[in-house]
Amino acid sequence: MTDLNALPSSLLDWVAQLTTGSVVDCRRHNARREAWRIDIRDAAGNAARYFLRIDRALAQGQGSARHLRRESALIKTLEQYDIPAQRILGWNAEHCAALQTWVEGRAELNREPAPLQHRIMLDFMSTLARLHRIDVRALNLPEFGMPLSAADHSLQELAAVEISGQATIPCTRTHPLAAFGKRWLVNHAPTSVQATVLLQGDTGPANFMFDDQGITALVDWEWGHYGDPLEDLGNIWVRDFFYPSCAGNLRPYFEHYAARSGFTLERERIHYYRVHQMVRSVIGLAYLSANPDWRMPIPLNLGYSAVIDIETCRCIAHANSPAAEPTLSVPELAGSANSLHSALALQMDNWVAPQVADAATSALTRGHAALMRYLDRKEHHTARCDDEELQSLRALLGSSIGDLPQGRAALIAHIETLRVDEETPVLAHLTRVAANQAALMAPLTEPWRHCRWATL
Repeated sequence: MTDLNALPSSLLDWVAQLTTGSVVDCRRHNARREAWRIDIRDAAGNAARYFLRIDRALAQGQGSARHLRRESALIKTLEQYDIPAQRILGWNAEHCAALQTWVEGRAELNREPAPLQHRIMLDFMSTLARLHRIDVRALNLPEFGMPLSAADHSLQELAAVEISGQATIPCTRTHPLAAFGKRWLVNHAPTSVQATVLLQGDTGPANFMFDDQGITALVDWEWGHYGDPLEDLGNIWVRDFFYPSCAGNLRPYFEHYAARSGFTLERERIHYYRVHQMVRSVIGLAYLSANPDWRMPIPLNLGYSAVIDIETCRCIAHANSPAAEPTLSVPELAGSANSLHSALALQMDNWVAPQVADAATSALTRGHAALMRYLDRKEHHTARCDDEELQSLRALLGSSIGDLPQGRAALIAHIETLRVDEETPVLAHLTRVAANQAALMAPLTEPWRHCRWATL
């Protein structure tokens, strides 16, 4: 749906001036982070398409340390190297917006035939190896911190996620799973590293574009940073979970990468960095869930958060015992057939969504229907889930725990000094809590029901 009134006129004027044309179409891109497809027509009638990214939190002096200005500087630097990426055409400091070239190609490799998946994944791993061979000492990226120790290669990026301009208190001091995830990463931090390289961060399927010939661009460099090359392999493992593109086995692709990069595959370290990516997501999504922004796809973020929480518990359990694939049971919680929430959900699914032609708005409408079904389950089942969590906290920390807020605060205090040999019962408790939350949010987690972890 064209909506030229959705963006400030001064921003659209800037785009028009930069592209020497007129903005004729403006559509919200269907993604968790704000982006727009902009169509331009010049005086001669020629059409061109661009991609506009906006960081409203940065414009308000808030948001992540991994902001759009920093990302844009990295993309600009990559123009000097043999790394396919979009180009930055301009940076608007007033609106904290970056105008990028429109990259042709497709993003959903998981929807392609197996032979094409195989070829594209091999090409991607070769591209990643080239990225990791760039000499970071030659890069001029002032907002990129250089790790000073082996542990820094993990914990420096963890700190960047934990410190958010959107919250006065880090969620690792208010959110038990975020606190535990951070403590686990500290307890198991690497003591050695093969090299310090430039990482894409959050890399893998759906964060690169491709056509039938190969990779056309690596996209989404928000979490680019200097770190351990094996971190990107952990990132790929996570993204393949959500966009399965390797026929269930990442091993041949990682071996292809190792042969071209010269780095040794360390299974334990890749397990660690899979957890690293998941914990960072727990932290980031905790902020979004606690502070919903109407401009963001709220149902998508809530459902994604529930999936991330339960799968983070699974990944930590697997990292602790790699020989065994843990099975985590999510209970079934029924909704009500005749509640107000259910009736509104049916109206949105059957009356509203079919009348919406715009893909992003249609997806949001169906997301709101799913959100209604979640609110229905929450109304009917939260008391039981809360009581179960409270009884579990008392079993873990002692019967003196009076209520849920006190118990959660006591658990976070306990986690702050948690030893490796004390992790198992805490993880078991957090797993039960995450499983109940996933059950409540089942209508919102439906898009990820097909997801499975690839073997390594």
